[in-house]
Amino acid sequence: MFYFTFDTFQLNVKLNDDGVTGRCIVDGIMNLQQFSWIYTYPLRSIFVYEFRLLNSQNPDEPQFEIFRHEEMWLVYSILNYLF
Repeated sequence: MFYFTFDTFQLNVKLNDDGVTGRCIVDGIMNLQQFSWIYTYPLRSIFVYEFRLLNSQNPDEPQFEIFRHEEMWLVYSILNYLF
């Protein structure tokens, strides 16, 4: 189990022309807290989610499902802080 907090720096959500599917990109720092009493490791992360709206007729209570998910981690950031 990994314990972490996430600081979001940039967020972009785009609904496709069909009005049902879309894409969300999140950019930020994942602060890994495995040994928080010693050190917290900052890990630059980018997450990409592709989603489908399940009730596009009701904009007040959107429900969606994520059908594709990608994660990109900049491992160099951890190595940079360690050495």
